[in-house]
Amino acid sequence: MLGWRGVIYRFIWVKFLLFLNLLFDIRYLFIREKKIDPGDIRRVLIVHPLMIGDAILVTPLIRALKEKFCKAKIDVLISPAAKQVLLNNPGLEDIIPYDCKEKIPWNRFRSFMK
Repeated sequence: MLGWRGVIYRFIWVKFLLFLNLLFDIRYLFIREKKIDPGDIRRVLIVHPLMIGDAILVTPLIRALKEKFCKAKIDVLISPAAKQVLLNNPGLEDIIPYDCKEKIPWNRFRSFMK
């Protein structure tokens, strides 16, 4: 049993936490989001459409990304089974095959991040 002092301390603590939460939320009212210039985007990686149907559904996304970010190099990380679907896609720079059962090809990722 807390007693009346424990109840008061707990009440004050909860009010203090609510006050801190309010201050944190108010801070975000005054922060403006940065506008992203499409010309600044250099590389885009589409990660892991697993099946052939997923790869087919990614095709319009690749076209839209290429239109929006003209200078960007678009790569896709995909399962070997679905690689054939995107093989001749003109919007892609590189297709990185990735099998879930094998290790991730980190050396290809390092070259992508440069």
